[in-house]
Amino acid sequence: VSPFKLHYWNKLTFFTLVVKQKLPGVYVQPSYQSALMWFGVIFIWHGLYQDGVFKFTVYIPDNYPDGECPRLVFDIPVFHPLVDPESVKLDVKRAFAKWRRNHNHIWQVLMYAWRIFYKIDTNSPLNPEVLYEKDVKLFKSKVVESVRLCNIYLIKRKCWRKKKKKKAEEQSKGLHPSHGKSSKNTCCCFFLSFVK
Repeated sequence: VSPFKLHYWNKLTFFTLVVKQKLPGVYVQPSYQSALMWFGVIFIWHGLYQDGVFKFTVYIPDNYPDGECPRLVFDIPVFHPLVDPESVKLDVKRAFAKWRRNHNHIWQVLMYAWRIFYKIDTNSPLNPEVLYEKDVKLFKSKVVESVRLCNIYLIKRKCWRKKKKKKAEEQSKGLHPSHGKSSKNTCCCFFLSFVK
């Protein structure tokens, strides 16, 4: 086995650890070009950032897990105290000041990225414009705008043909699509297409 293949395979074992964690609302995929770059998306279901869909890239150091902690960079600006407004980098070092090989894992970085949208830390914000404690109303309006922009530019929901859409609506109401009877399988699905 070549050193390159061994190195690549070793990095993908870290991805397997992430998959096993089944992180809520966080989805990642290693790049085809490099196992050191992962693309991901975070879905926020409730709270101030409700309905937010935030696309990001994780950059893993060459010497991982021995070096620094991975970097997480959002694709477009996110109005948040822990996200630098210019570089759009998440302040990962706040949670992982010193990366420890046998204690810290990439899945913890991803969980931290998800958690910041639910538990907002305003101590020493990277974004000095964050006015959470001074003007909550203004903060909320900027969060709503940030969520709206992320959703417009990152995800495009493609509509089904009318027949398939009607079938999905019937299923979400608990009706069997062809018989009008109650169904135990209530699901509402939609196709997500990532837009660059």
